[in-house]
Amino acid sequence: MTVAMAQPALADGCARLLQVIAQRGVAHGIEDSLKFSVRDGLVARRLLVGVRSADLPWAGFLSLVEELGLPAGHAASLQSAFARSSALGLAVEDRGARTLWKVYLEFWDEVRAAVRTSGSREPRLMHLGLKWEEGPAQRLERAHYTCHPLLTHQDILARLRTLYGEDQTMAGYTAARRIVKVCAVRWPTMPLIYLEAGEEGNPRRSFDINCYRTELRLPDVLLPLQSAGEGLGIDAEAVADALAGLGDARLGHLSGGIDRHGSEFLSLYVERQPL
Repeated sequence: MTVAMAQPALADGCARLLQVIAQRGVAHGIEDSLKFSVRDGLVARRLLVGVRSADLPWAGFLSLVEELGLPAGHAASLQSAFARSSALGLAVEDRGARTLWKVYLEFWDEVRAAVRTSGSREPRLMHLGLKWEEGPAQRLERAHYTCHPLLTHQDILARLRTLYGEDQTMAGYTAARRIVKVCAVRWPTMPLIYLEAGEEGNPRRSFDINCYRTELRLPDVLLPLQSAGEGLGIDAEAVADALAGLGDARLGHLSGGIDRHGSEFLSLYVERQPL
């Protein structure tokens, strides 16, 4: 499989995203990302930018997502969710002739307050995600990311087993399990934040593990990531080169599972610039 590279005519989605953020002068964090996918191969041009909701008024958010091409008629429906949000994620994925845009509204403050008050492990909505492909035939997809609070490392391993179901040999599952075990050994008192995501009307079932409370860096888990990429059908040299390009960056998130088309994937996000 080949690496999806941006075409010049697209004006580079990653550069465009950084430009629209810079034009608004808001503080932001940046995560670089790689995606290993049975369906899409190696997608190396991915970027996630984080912004505090308090730093961007509703009007500013509205103009930003409209500039990124949010399909008409959907922005106004986000106002109540925006008012509740504590942070925003703006993401782009360049796949050659296709550019995919994503917006996430994060409800971290709500989730944290509820858990601290009640001590409950009840699942709670952490992110509302919106996704659309650039172009005239735009279709908006919505995803809900549910946080499962206060899970131990063993709890997370159990959730992963359930999520992947009967096929416990899937490449992403093997890598995620090994990485959780590394965190359990090296940072046993530092909990990971575990989310699961789904979309209406398709078979997507996926996880997201936030590793920021640890000091996990890419070289610590290079072997399981390399094995996962190869296990998902990507050329070993291409996987090695893509991972090497991220250096010894801090691993922020690991996500994976089954995508909306029923294909396995694994994505990683590394910190380029903290928020």
